[in-house]
Amino acid sequence: MARSLTVKQGSFCQKYLECGNASEAYRFAYNCEKMKPETIKRKAAEVMANGNVTATLNNLRAKAEERAELKMDEVVRLLSDAPTMSLRTGKSGWRTSKKCPSKSAG
Repeated sequence: MARSLTVKQGSFCQKYLECGNASEAYRFAYNCEKMKPETIKRKAAEVMANGNVTATLNNLRAKAEERAELKMDEVVRLLSDAPTMSLRTGKSGWRTSKKCPSKSAG
Protein backbone atom coordinates (compact mmCIF):
# COMPACT_ATOMS: atom_id res chain seq x y z
CA MET A 1 0.00 0.00 0.00
CA ALA A 2 1.37 3.42 -0.99
CA ARG A 3 2.21 5.88 1.75
CA SER A 4 0.69 9.32 1.63
CA LEU A 5 2.78 12.34 0.68
CA THR A 6 4.17 14.83 3.12
CA VAL A 7 2.81 18.38 2.96
CA LYS A 8 6.01 19.50 1.22
CA GLN A 9 5.82 16.69 -1.33
CA GLY A 10 2.21 17.59 -2.07
CA SER A 11 3.15 21.23 -2.48
CA PHE A 12 6.01 20.17 -4.77
CA CYS A 13 3.59 18.17 -6.94
CA GLN A 14 1.13 21.04 -7.30
CA LYS A 15 3.85 23.53 -8.21
CA TYR A 16 5.50 21.07 -10.60
CA LEU A 17 2.23 20.66 -12.49
CA GLU A 18 1.90 24.45 -12.71
CA CYS A 19 5.41 25.22 -13.93
CA GLY A 20 6.85 21.93 -15.24
CA ASN A 21 10.20 22.65 -13.58
CA ALA A 22 11.35 20.39 -10.74
CA SER A 23 13.93 22.85 -9.39
CA GLU A 24 11.39 25.67 -9.25
CA ALA A 25 8.87 23.36 -7.59
CA TYR A 26 11.51 22.31 -5.06
CA ARG A 27 12.34 25.96 -4.25
CA PHE A 28 8.62 26.60 -3.75
CA ALA A 29 8.02 23.64 -1.43
CA TYR A 30 11.26 23.49 0.55
CA ASN A 31 13.55 25.97 2.31
CA CYS A 32 16.43 26.51 -0.11
CA GLU A 33 17.87 29.82 1.11
CA LYS A 34 21.35 28.42 1.74
CA MET A 35 21.43 25.83 -1.05
CA LYS A 36 23.48 26.06 -4.21
CA PRO A 37 21.61 25.66 -7.52
CA GLU A 38 23.32 22.29 -8.06
CA THR A 39 22.05 21.06 -4.70
CA ILE A 40 18.51 22.20 -5.47
CA LYS A 41 18.64 20.41 -8.81
CA ARG A 42 19.87 17.19 -7.16
CA LYS A 43 17.30 17.35 -4.36
CA ALA A 44 14.50 18.05 -6.86
CA ALA A 45 15.56 14.98 -8.85
CA GLU A 46 15.45 12.93 -5.64
CA VAL A 47 11.88 14.06 -4.96
CA MET A 48 10.90 13.29 -8.55
CA ALA A 49 12.38 9.78 -8.16
CA ASN A 50 10.17 9.08 -5.14
CA GLY A 51 7.56 6.50 -6.18
CA ASN A 52 4.75 8.15 -4.23
CA VAL A 53 5.50 11.52 -5.82
CA THR A 54 5.64 9.98 -9.29
CA ALA A 55 2.34 8.18 -8.75
CA THR A 56 0.71 11.38 -7.47
CA LEU A 57 1.99 13.39 -10.44
CA ASN A 58 0.67 10.78 -12.87
CA ASN A 59 -2.70 10.77 -11.13
CA LEU A 60 -2.94 14.57 -11.07
CA ARG A 61 -1.93 14.78 -14.75
CA ALA A 62 -4.61 12.28 -15.71
CA LYS A 63 -7.25 14.25 -13.81
CA ALA A 64 -6.10 17.51 -15.42
CA GLU A 65 -6.25 15.95 -18.89
CA GLU A 66 -9.76 14.66 -18.19
CA ARG A 67 -10.91 18.12 -17.07
CA ALA A 68 -9.34 19.68 -20.16
CA GLU A 69 -11.15 17.20 -22.42
CA LEU A 70 -14.46 17.95 -20.70
CA LYS A 71 -13.92 21.69 -21.12
CA MET A 72 -13.03 21.21 -24.79
CA ASP A 73 -16.19 19.15 -25.33
CA GLU A 74 -18.23 21.97 -23.80
CA VAL A 75 -16.56 24.58 -26.05
CA VAL A 76 -17.21 22.48 -29.14
CA ARG A 77 -20.84 22.00 -28.11
CA LEU A 78 -21.33 25.72 -27.50
CA LEU A 79 -19.73 26.65 -30.79
CA SER A 80 -21.79 24.12 -32.71
CA ASP A 81 -24.98 25.43 -31.02
CA ALA A 82 -24.20 29.11 -31.70
CA PRO A 83 -25.60 29.28 -35.28
CA THR A 84 -28.76 27.43 -34.23
CA MET A 85 -29.28 29.72 -31.27
CA SER A 86 -29.01 32.80 -33.48
CA LEU A 87 -31.67 31.45 -35.86
CA ARG A 88 -34.07 30.83 -32.97
CA THR A 89 -33.53 34.14 -31.22
CA GLY A 90 -32.86 36.37 -34.19
CA LYS A 91 -29.72 37.60 -32.45
CA SER A 92 -26.21 36.79 -33.47
CA GLY A 93 -25.03 35.65 -30.07
CA TRP A 94 -21.62 37.10 -30.89
CA ARG A 95 -20.68 40.35 -29.27
CA THR A 96 -19.13 43.00 -31.40
CA SER A 97 -16.91 45.60 -29.91
CA LYS A 98 -17.37 49.28 -30.54
CA LYS A 99 -14.52 51.10 -32.14
CA CYS A 100 -12.36 52.92 -29.66
CA PRO A 101 -12.22 56.66 -30.24
CA SER A 102 -8.87 57.72 -31.54
CA LYS A 103 -6.67 59.48 -29.06
CA SER A 104 -5.71 62.99 -29.94
CA ALA A 105 -2.00 63.70 -30.06
CA GLY A 106 -1.16 65.59 -26.95
